[in-house]
Amino acid sequence: FLIAIVGVTNTMVMAISERKNEVAMLKTLGYRNSYIKTLFCLEGGLMGVLGSLVGVILGIPISLYYEIKGIDFSSIGKDADMGYRINTIMYTDVNFTKILLLCLLAILFCTLAAYIAVRKPTKGEIAEQMRRV
Repeated sequence: FLIAIVGVTNTMVMAISERKNEVAMLKTLGYRNSYIKTLFCLEGGLMGVLGSLVGVILGIPISLYYEIKGIDFSSIGKDADMGYRINTIMYTDVNFTKILLLCLLAILFCTLAAYIAVRKPTKGEIAEQMRRV
């Protein structure tokens, strides 16, 4: 999760830094900082929703296949003598409750990462931000 948060935060920082002039323009038009933060948090949340959907759509069929068929590791340990028998075929376990929980955590983390990234650009004076544009 830490790697995911850092990756999403970095993506949001880059997206926001490229759109500083838009933030300054919104502030010039009278939008409050809380509204601007809400816009970027919604964008981050939508990134989490789309990422979760793509991950579930691609991951569930693969996991279901390996839940039925299993993953054969016999070629890795065929020459190894460990002193006891080990099962060389491993099966996955698809748990839809955990999948839903992980999707909700992904959305939450993406929204949190967006909030962290948007805090700095919304601070400061409007004139100062417009000079940099």
